[in-house]
Amino acid sequence: VSTQSTWGAGLLEEAAEVLACAEEEGVAPSATMVNILLQGCAYAGDVDRALTIFESWLEGRPRAGDAGMDALFRLAERPEPDLSSFTTILNLCKQSGRFGAGERVLRLLEERDLPRDEYFWNLTIDFHAKRGDYTRALEAFHAMTVAPGDVTFITMINLHAARGGAEAAFRQYQDITRVYKRQPSLDAHCSMIKACGDDIDLGFRVFEHAKELYAPERPPDRAYWALLALCNEGADVERARQVAEELRRLGIYRERECHASIQLGGQPVRVVHGMDTGHERECHELVERVLHGSGYRYDYGALPLLFRERDARDKTAMQASLKFHAEKKALALLMRDGAERPLIRVSMRMCRDCHSLFRHPSALFGARNPGG
Repeated sequence: VSTQSTWGAGLLEEAAEVLACAEEEGVAPSATMVNILLQGCAYAGDVDRALTIFESWLEGRPRAGDAGMDALFRLAERPEPDLSSFTTILNLCKQSGRFGAGERVLRLLEERDLPRDEYFWNLTIDFHAKRGDYTRALEAFHAMTVAPGDVTFITMINLHAARGGAEAAFRQYQDITRVYKRQPSLDAHCSMIKACGDDIDLGFRVFEHAKELYAPERPPDRAYWALLALCNEGADVERARQVAEELRRLGIYRERECHASIQLGGQPVRVVHGMDTGHERECHELVERVLHGSGYRYDYGALPLLFRERDARDKTAMQASLKFHAEKKALALLMRDGAERPLIRVSMRMCRDCHSLFRHPSALFGARNPGG
């Protein structure tokens, strides 16, 4: 049940009762059981409930009106929160933008002698970065009590890119070898290429380094895609064409399917990108409604550079390409069914145009951003 996205208050209360049943059956209660309650709140989008459960747990007594947690506090041997408990609640605070609550979680952890693993350190760094506190993020990185891993390096490359540009990110990338005596992973190379921004020459230098490490045994296809994305962002048509041709030569140039997953009527629905894959009418009505009722306008910059060059004079073709993205179709179906908490999972990162459209119909849902 904890892996489902359909948690509700009733299920949370029933799950809390399971803790009491476990003890009656001779199963010692564990922090993992309570952590699942916190995860359930996360799936349900109920941040306040998760914080209440967590803080009540730390205080050792239920908060007023928290009937669903009575079972926990009736246990003869109540488990203590573990690092996973703090990780779960801090991640929820980060994702929901509850940075003040996240700071309280970090302060509460300081009072407990819990060894922190690499995952928690990475989460702490990312938490501070998301709130724009780069100084605290760097402090967390230098305070790590375990060796940084690949995810840590990628997080720091992105952090430096956001704070000081491509050169600062490149210095962090070089430190993987110079300071930590590690070979950058393919993911680290890709992150560094994407972090180059307007410095496309630097991106090609990083790409050549990746190519030396990973070819000819296997072409670093993800690095090629990162380089193509960099050329798109930098509007370098000629080099974008060269990268695309090399991808075709290697046989790894392909149209990658983008799909979105939603729940309609309690059933999972998979929505596919494209003009002839279903749900076009609902999507067209949604886009037209937002176009005429808000400040949203098509963002042609979200299209691949070579596509823009090919169809620069055909606005209809460019609009059709943007209009029928899988996430827009999914949002149209959720709006049609009157969803109060629109939850959309996508197989690829959303483009700039989808992000822009998702911000505008948020008032229809009474939410800040249904795509958040």
